[in-house]
Amino acid sequence: MQFVEYSKKIYLDGDIQVFENIDHLFDLPDNHFYAVMDCFCEKTWSNTPQHKIGYCQQCPDKVNWPAELGPKPPLYFNAGFFVYEPNLSTYHELLETLQVTFPTTFAEQVNLSSRCV
Repeated sequence: MQFVEYSKKIYLDGDIQVFENIDHLFDLPDNHFYAVMDCFCEKTWSNTPQHKIGYCQQCPDKVNWPAELGPKPPLYFNAGFFVYEPNLSTYHELLETLQVTFPTTFAEQVNLSSRCV
């Protein structure tokens, strides 16, 4: 299913609970991808440099990114909730990317973050 008959969609993971009306999200300006930045504080990120130094992209001034670790990591969002505008070219590009992507713990987040942020 490509869902291109819709101008805007909201994706929610199965473990997301919605406690109030979110219809206003359909009124957000077009030509943007909306998502929530992920936090590297939780245990699943414990093997990453971000977690080890306490770096948080939601509060980047809390811990400075050390120069010895190289460039600051790119922005990264949680793929459990996002607002997007479906189109066929993005659909086909994502399918092609999935075919050549090595499985990882957060493969969908890595791929979407690299394309949409």
